[in-house]
Amino acid sequence: MNMIFESFLYYKYQKNNVKIIFKNNNKNANQNYKQ
Repeated sequence: MNMIFESFLYYKYQKNNVKIIFKNNNKNANQNYKQ
């Protein structure tokens, strides 16, 4: 039970990281486009 819960938390954490990285990449792309 514990391992399933931990892997679920890890999955959620990884998903958030991917979202944050994607957002940052969009910001950088927009800045580069403006320049």
